[in-house]
Amino acid sequence: MKDFFNQRQRYSLRKYSIGVCSVLLGVVLFSGQDVQADEVITSNNKVVKSVEAAESAISDTTISEVPTAIEKLPVEEVVTVQNETVSIQQDTSSETNTSRNSTSFASSEESYVAQVNKSQATSDLSEGLKSETITSEISRTSLRRGRILASEETVESSTEILSSEAIPSEIPIRRSGRRGRNLSSLNTSESNNGTSINSSLPTVTIPTNNQNNTLATPDENITKSTKQTVVFEGAGEKTPPINVKDDYVFTGKKDLTTNAITWKTSSHTYGSVPAPVVTGYYADKAEAGFKTVTLDEPEVTDKVIYKPLGKIIQVDENFNVIPNSNSVTYENNPYNPREAVETAIPAAPEGYKIRELQPHAWGYNIVDKTIEPNDESDPDRISKDTPIVYVPITSDVTKSTKQTVVFEGAGEKTPPINVKDDYVFTGKKDLTTNAITWKTSSHTYGSVPAPVVTGYYADKAEAGFKTVTLDEPEVTDKVIYKPLGKIIQVDENFNVIPNSNSVTYENNPYNPREAVETAIPAAPEGYKIRELQPHAWGYNIVDKTIEPNDESDPDRISKDTPIVYVPITSDVTKSTKQTVVFEGAGEKTPATNVKDDYVFTGKKDLTTNAITWKTSSHTYGSVPVPVVPGYIANKSQAGQLEVTVATPNVAELVSYTPVGKIILVDEAGNQIVGTDAVPYNNAPDPTKVMSTTLPTLPTGYEIKSDQNISGFNSSNLQVLPPDATADTKIILVSKKESLSQGTSQTVTFVGAGEKTPATKVQNDFVFTGTKDMVSGVSTWDVSSHRYGSVPVPVVPGYIANKSQAGQLEVTVATPNAEEIVSYTPVGRIILVDEAGNQIVGTDAVPYTNASDPTKVMSTTLPTLPEGYEIKPGQNIPGLNSSSLQVLPPDATVDTKIILVSKKESLSQGTSQTVTFVGAGENTPTTKVQNDFVFTGTKDMVSGVSTWDVSSHRYGSVPVPVVPGYIANKSQAGQLEVTVATPNAEEIVSYTPVGRIILVDEAGNQIVGTDAVPYTNASDPTKVMSTTLPTLPAGYEIKSGQNISGFNSSNLQVLPPDATADTKIILVSKKESLSQGTSQTVTFIGAGEKTPATKVQNDFIFTGTKDMVSGVSTWDVSSHRYGSVPVPVVPGYIANVGHAGSLQVTPEAPNAEELVTYKPLGKIIAVDTDGKEIQGVPTIQYQNDPENPTKAGKTLSPLILGYETDVLSITPSKPEEDTPVVYRKAIQEATITYIDQTTGTSLESDHVTGKSGEIIEYTTADKIAFYESRGYELLTDELPKQAHYDTDTSVVQAWRVTLKHRTEIVGSRNPHDGDVINPDDPLSPKYPSKYQWQKDVAATVHYVVSDGNAKAPSDKVQVAQWTRTVTYDMVTGQELSSTVWKANKATYDAVVTEVLEGYFADKASVSTKKVIQENLEETVIYKPLGSLLLKSEDLNFPEVSSVKYPNNLTDPTKSGLPVVPDIPGYKPYLQDPKYPSKFGKAIQPGSTIIPENSGEDTLIYYIAINQDKPKSPLNQTSKPSKSQQPEHPSIEKKPEVSSQPEEVKQVNEASRIVVKTASQAATTKVALYKKQVVLPQTGEETEQTVEVAGFSALIVALGLGIQGYRRKKED
Repeated sequence: MKDFFNQRQRYSLRKYSIGVCSVLLGVVLFSGQDVQADEVITSNNKVVKSVEAAESAISDTTISEVPTAIEKLPVEEVVTVQNETVSIQQDTSSETNTSRNSTSFASSEESYVAQVNKSQATSDLSEGLKSETITSEISRTSLRRGRILASEETVESSTEILSSEAIPSEIPIRRSGRRGRNLSSLNTSESNNGTSINSSLPTVTIPTNNQNNTLATPDENITKSTKQTVVFEGAGEKTPPINVKDDYVFTGKKDLTTNAITWKTSSHTYGSVPAPVVTGYYADKAEAGFKTVTLDEPEVTDKVIYKPLGKIIQVDENFNVIPNSNSVTYENNPYNPREAVETAIPAAPEGYKIRELQPHAWGYNIVDKTIEPNDESDPDRISKDTPIVYVPITSDVTKSTKQTVVFEGAGEKTPPINVKDDYVFTGKKDLTTNAITWKTSSHTYGSVPAPVVTGYYADKAEAGFKTVTLDEPEVTDKVIYKPLGKIIQVDENFNVIPNSNSVTYENNPYNPREAVETAIPAAPEGYKIRELQPHAWGYNIVDKTIEPNDESDPDRISKDTPIVYVPITSDVTKSTKQTVVFEGAGEKTPATNVKDDYVFTGKKDLTTNAITWKTSSHTYGSVPVPVVPGYIANKSQAGQLEVTVATPNVAELVSYTPVGKIILVDEAGNQIVGTDAVPYNNAPDPTKVMSTTLPTLPTGYEIKSDQNISGFNSSNLQVLPPDATADTKIILVSKKESLSQGTSQTVTFVGAGEKTPATKVQNDFVFTGTKDMVSGVSTWDVSSHRYGSVPVPVVPGYIANKSQAGQLEVTVATPNAEEIVSYTPVGRIILVDEAGNQIVGTDAVPYTNASDPTKVMSTTLPTLPEGYEIKPGQNIPGLNSSSLQVLPPDATVDTKIILVSKKESLSQGTSQTVTFVGAGENTPTTKVQNDFVFTGTKDMVSGVSTWDVSSHRYGSVPVPVVPGYIANKSQAGQLEVTVATPNAEEIVSYTPVGRIILVDEAGNQIVGTDAVPYTNASDPTKVMSTTLPTLPAGYEIKSGQNISGFNSSNLQVLPPDATADTKIILVSKKESLSQGTSQTVTFIGAGEKTPATKVQNDFIFTGTKDMVSGVSTWDVSSHRYGSVPVPVVPGYIANVGHAGSLQVTPEAPNAEELVTYKPLGKIIAVDTDGKEIQGVPTIQYQNDPENPTKAGKTLSPLILGYETDVLSITPSKPEEDTPVVYRKAIQEATITYIDQTTGTSLESDHVTGKSGEIIEYTTADKIAFYESRGYELLTDELPKQAHYDTDTSVVQAWRVTLKHRTEIVGSRNPHDGDVINPDDPLSPKYPSKYQWQKDVAATVHYVVSDGNAKAPSDKVQVAQWTRTVTYDMVTGQELSSTVWKANKATYDAVVTEVLEGYFADKASVSTKKVIQENLEETVIYKPLGSLLLKSEDLNFPEVSSVKYPNNLTDPTKSGLPVVPDIPGYKPYLQDPKYPSKFGKAIQPGSTIIPENSGEDTLIYYIAINQDKPKSPLNQTSKPSKSQQPEHPSIEKKPEVSSQPEEVKQVNEASRIVVKTASQAATTKVALYKKQVVLPQTGEETEQTVEVAGFSALIVALGLGIQGYRRKKED
């Protein structure tokens, strides 16, 4: 199907077996003649011999080559047509079918011979094919069975020439472009005589019943010339020349008999003529021509009108053209004569610059500085000028500013002046007019914080924030400082105490207007501060501070605050306390039980300081020991302790111990997880527990049998432990439980609406297993199961997202498996129009489902609606053009098939009407134009019409000037008509022009004057300057009027709005007026204190009087004087807080007000019975310093021996008295016990009573108590007969001063951790004796590095340090100590012993100074080195080494080893530079001094006598007294006698004697016992050595034999 839409068909005659008759038929169809075959050809014309000649001439010729082929045909050839009708008709009727089915025409039909004029037919056909594009839609049915039989004579057989299979439905032929005919359809219609073809071509008629058989005579060819003329106007000399086209001629045939003319065409449309681009002008159309000439109107004319392009004009801001400026015409669009292009704005005139914003300018480009003058809605806009505003160039100007903040009043501390001058006004100065335009007219500077000045406060926290203006560029603000008040120390009569200290309030460091809470200074010597200070503002009784700030009175902080101090008096008491301390129960430990409700009372003689106590002792009650759950106490009862004056504080300690717990455990003894250990239940006795029930066993557990549990009662499951503090463990064991878990597989189908398949569920599998009820661990038989598959159903109209579901795996953790199968609607085949909209009346066909639910199959297209066909060239995925089916690549996407339809000529007349209104009888007549008609076609299916042009614009209509009126436009017409709105109308409105009217200031026309209308200009939309009417006598034009368009020099008006009246205000003359005023405030009622009357008279009304109307006009109608503050008069209140602010008018210029004062009320002191207390002065209320109508806060009077809850009064009715109730005061006294050593208070006893009574208190018991705790008494201030005073503001206070007793501990007074104060259960203890005595030692350790020998025992020396220490008997702390001294100064030196076979790292440990720490030093023994004996000779005896001997005088070094004498060998030392080589030779028996006692020395032996048998070495030690040397020659060596004795001993011990083999067999090797003692056992091994020697001999013999064999082999 795709190929069907996309193929391009090309045809040639050689593709079809048409034959020559078909060619002739084509000649007839495309020729310009009517041919009637009415006559038989006679005479001498030749008959065509056969049709093959013509057929062969054009059989291989395409249609484009047909004219040439026909020209080659012989002129003389004639076609004979006999007994056959050329049938060209529509195959739709039964008659046609009957005719088509005829089998023989020869017997019933006459023969007809037609002679065709070859030259004429060839010429016409050639012209038609060359000059036109012909789309010939020859119906398949109309040419279906047409046959032409050609023969020299009557032909009886018939040959089929034309068939539906041979003729294509369309034959495209390219058009040359000169002639525009379109043979798009050849409509056929039946007639009685045969078939006729109606078209713009001549009709060919071949009658079927012509009996004459005559041939028609030829017609005369005729022509008619045509011409199209395009005229250009309006561009002056630049106007383009006239354009003429006359290259088309109408052709036709004239019937010479009837003179009827048949024309080939009835009309012809010439091509368009582009309008040339003319510089400086624009055309009213882009192209002209395209006119249609007809047989009736063979010559046509079109016109192009040019108009001048507008200009860019340079103007100032008043839109006046700038002198000597440059105007630029818009630039033409070189490609469109109707348009201009974006034109650059010219450079600014000298002294000007372009203004950035040009809101009035059409097409202004602010970036590129260009004008785009075109306007699609107004093609003539490009004829209008565009004014561009330029502004004068200006220069920058500035004006400096300054804000000054001045500080005053703080003397030398006054802060310096603060100046800010960092803001400058900026502006622009017009260099032409010198006018200045400022950017801003004002600026507000920032605030300046007032600095905090010590001892002063400011009247504001910040200054500045002033606004500077162009008229006042410099501003000043001021901050005033005042001294802060002080706290003054005074006595009860408010007299300053001599030598007292006054303190200035402390500044608030964050606010200069405030002080902070200031501490009251310490009391002067001999005084104490009175607790109550009711007169003191801001007094803090707790912190003893003054907060002097008052929001209602900012200046209060300048006032001093007197603080009252009272003399110190003395009295005594001693508190007691019994303390029972509980410990050991953690957070449950009962709180310490303190009883302190007994006080010893006594009197202190202030002269002697002696105290007499009322009682000397007191026994407190018992304290029950609480039962603490989970703990037992060490006692069940406490308390009943006795306190005395000496020991006023007693204490007792009760200790708790945690009870044991019942613990549930597993068989491994671990507590069962999730269980709690249950502590034993406490008994009522706090020292015991009772039977405790076991905790509930956890699920799945039981008690293990056969357990031996102390105190466990298995019948009631309770435990009564023999030890209340020991845990009881109960062993539990556990159980099992069977498990099962059902499963399911659910397949849910969604998305197909009502067609959605039902959900499919499988649940035929169950998991089984077991669960340990204690651990919770489950064990399952299988871990997973997979269900079977579920087929997905096919749902018509939907496709699924899968074809198979199910086979889901379930597990114990996820026993229910789910799966969702989603359906989606399939796409549809939709027949749509070219806009993509579905064809009305058609249904969308959904795709057909396939057997696979996820797919669709091929779906047949729906039947096409009548009159539609599929649009060719579409790319439709999945469309099969042969079967007209769709198999879409995406089954859910719609397939849209575009259908197209068939096409009626249309025409629509138009008109432009311009109507004039509004000028009354002078209104011009209406003007109408109607010379344009729209033409087009209509789609017969959709009903949509398509027009040749969418719109037409008529010409302009000038608007006449009507005197006394202005029109709303100067040009009308140029209206656009469209098919939808073919009749365009426009109304030109006239409006009366405005008038010049002389008016008064109320806007009323001056009586006796006439209004003068404006004079019309030549432009009907404008007026010209009009002269004012003559002013009436006595009037003049009011100055300062802003009269638009008024020229004061010539008294003419050119109004900006021609329809608005211009009113000229006239005024008359005036006379000045004035009126004095006054405000009087009078004060009464305060006697001599009454303030004086205050009068203000500093305002005068001014105005004028109109001399014509006699009306007076004042500058202001009223004036309000300022307010008058009402003074605060001590002892009086006023009826108002402020007076004045009275209003005066010219009519009532003098205003008065009366202020009345009344006396303030008083505070009356009364007792609790309401009776006035005699002898107490009444106190009048204080004035409110800020408000004269109110009383201020007034302090209640202080009355000795009385107190009141009302400390001050602020009366709501200040003129009435207020009674204040007083009651007798309760006096207080305190006795404080001072620890002078620490400077802290030990305790303070408070006693109360009434004024004058004896204070019942004694300090003796508490002094005794503290003395038993390590204190000693210094002073006791409480007198023996102390009384309460009468001053409620002072708490009487006495002090008992004690200090800590001290004790020296040392060897003379030894203590070692014992209690300091035995009577105090909480007494500290003496430190251990190590605080005053230290035993130290110096130890030398001995270590053998290889552990193969026993080291000497440690050497230990001891010493002792001692001192005395002074301790605090209260705290047990060390206060001081003497210097430590040792019983010896140094430790002795220790000499290191010689250890056989080892050398030490030090010869001795030197003497050391005794210090207060233990000293240790270690001596390390390391093994002595050896002489390593080596030889390359295989017969060398097996002697590996000789140990260095000890040095008996220096344990840190070895002795001198002797080089062994091995017969037959010479010893050499190792080369020190080349260790692998021999060094110098040494003498056997000589000694060597090792460089390092612990390193070996290598001795190389070289054989000197190879024949001498080798014997092993025997190392001998020094012989004992009973032994004689077995080798006497060794004793004869001269080196021995020449050496010192100690060296001789070493050498003898190192001597080795070499014997022969025979001697070795019978001789024992003798060694010192020391050298053969095993290091571990100490046993002698002489026999072992002998066996070893014998073994060595045998090995030597073996080596000798082997050496001999090697020598023999060599």
